[in-house]
Amino acid sequence: MLKLILNSILAGVILLTHNAMANQTSIDNYLLKPTGLYGVSFKDFHWINDNLCPDPNFSKERQKEFSSENKKYCHEIMVRIYYPTSSKIDGNTPYYRPIIRAEQSALKEKTTISTGDIKALSQLKSYTINHAQVIKGKKFPVILFVSGLGGVVQLYENIIAQLVSHGYIVVGINSAFISGDIALPDDKIISAVDVKDWSTVTKTTIPILENDIAFVYKKIQKLAKDKIINAMDLKHIGAMGHSFGGRAIANVTNQHKNWFQALATLDMEVHMGSFEPKSSTMPYMHIISAYWKTAFSWKNIVYPLNKNGYLVTLSPSQDNKHYSYHMNFTDLSTLQYMPVYQDAMAYDHAKLAIGEDVIVKIDNEKLKLEKVNRPLYLIVKNKKTWSVFYYEPEQKPKRINLENIPGLQVTLDNSIKDQLTESNLAIIKQMIHAYHQRFGNYLGKGNGWELAETINLYLVDFFNTFLEDKKNPFVDCDALTQNTLLECDDNDSKLKYIV
Repeated sequence: MLKLILNSILAGVILLTHNAMANQTSIDNYLLKPTGLYGVSFKDFHWINDNLCPDPNFSKERQKEFSSENKKYCHEIMVRIYYPTSSKIDGNTPYYRPIIRAEQSALKEKTTISTGDIKALSQLKSYTINHAQVIKGKKFPVILFVSGLGGVVQLYENIIAQLVSHGYIVVGINSAFISGDIALPDDKIISAVDVKDWSTVTKTTIPILENDIAFVYKKIQKLAKDKIINAMDLKHIGAMGHSFGGRAIANVTNQHKNWFQALATLDMEVHMGSFEPKSSTMPYMHIISAYWKTAFSWKNIVYPLNKNGYLVTLSPSQDNKHYSYHMNFTDLSTLQYMPVYQDAMAYDHAKLAIGEDVIVKIDNEKLKLEKVNRPLYLIVKNKKTWSVFYYEPEQKPKRINLENIPGLQVTLDNSIKDQLTESNLAIIKQMIHAYHQRFGNYLGKGNGWELAETINLYLVDFFNTFLEDKKNPFVDCDALTQNTLLECDDNDSKLKYIV
């Protein structure tokens, strides 16, 4: 999973909050069981995107991470295609191993969590079946899916399995060095590259994802001999993505207006500004978490809605900003109730309770730190460059990207010249304190099981309407559940909705 806190809102390492325990008296598994007619199977495909040679993230240090047959070091993609099957086997397939290993590694840093609970993560099962027989004699509409930056599609099986059980084939795209830890066919694990700043994401990462989406779209058009791909109804293809994945696949729908028949985004990122679809007729649904509206300091992020455009907010009211968060779109929405994650929440909140210290050094004098008794942020200026380091008791310091902390770079550059004033320090401490609250605060306070079911309800109904031509439940613009808000077009005019 993602190593930088910059992307912890996109796909994090132990992204938990102080949710009340769900009203579940008996839980056989910690993932939602698909409710549709079909069982859910998957098959992995390893494709080399020869449009990107060498991979933009290629370096001599990473040379060994490429497949042996990839002599030109082109960009590699692991595609997991989830498809309907007649077999229904409950929870016998291990959850994606790279996710489990990454989580276990991160959890070990939380010293109060029992080793037994961490090991128990390995027992987590998926509701999917590896390479079962696809349903014969039937074509299924297709949905291309891209995860959030630093995450893998396997972290979204609560959503994917439900769609597949209702008769969809979901093509999940994992991009080497961009998605989280992904396993190649030789069991080699490729991790995401640390992202230095937002401009790198905008100028480099997003274009790679867009290229991968286009590559996969064209690839499935040419592989009709494969039984799974032959079961695809390629005249009805939807697009779906979370966070930066949502932005990337939304961009592709603009670049190729005839490729997709419907678009769904989940907390689509807004660092690139407003998104306006170039097609005035393509149906689309933006689903956003309650906190997404308030997570950013900039304003005037707008989404025009056409007559088939919908904006869903996962909140029972406009004022309830903490009901749902960015990571409620992932499996962590329900996995949070596992004992190991409950322990992780307790660890994080104990750390929050004791507060944090902040030290700012604006000269080259070396600082000798005594024993650290509680979280410490050290901000150091070396010539014209600022660096931020994070210390915890009995752990190695970690470097934090300056752009992770909104407004800090500007404050440091504009406010602090040759000396540090008390007012400067007070502002910096406020920013650090707000940033420090990230521990344990990436899932909302709402019931995670109910949130996952709500997201699935909207997605299944949306794609049923516009890929399967079923009755449209959104025509009266009434929210489908009491814990959501629904915005539609205003008499076919464009509604500017400010996030």
